[in-house]
Amino acid sequence: MTIRYAIRETETHPGKFPNGLDTSVEDIYAAQGEDFHNPPQAWTLTVLSPYSGELPKVTAYRTREGAKAAMEADIRETLDADDPTFDAEDLTREDDNHASLGDEIHWRIERIDIKD
Repeated sequence: MTIRYAIRETETHPGKFPNGLDTSVEDIYAAQGEDFHNPPQAWTLTVLSPYSGELPKVTAYRTREGAKAAMEADIRETLDADDPTFDAEDLTREDDNHASLGDEIHWRIERIDIKD
């Protein structure tokens, strides 16, 4: 939301915003059905495999759960492949959003706030 939009909303809808320009940003967001303190968000899963010389694979998801499920599926698929380079013992989980398989593959889930 821009300042211009907030001013226009308070001036064109005096019934909705009786305080006019003294209306708080939280109230303007609430009138739109949004929560100022909890902005819309997306989650990205980045899979970095430097050994292949390719750019990282980045996929966007609407929920953290979707990104987490995709990360787990990719880890399983990588470990189930008939590649002797990858061993389940080398899998390291730094936390719920970060995992790595030796120095070969890194998975990272990140939150992105969507600004309007």
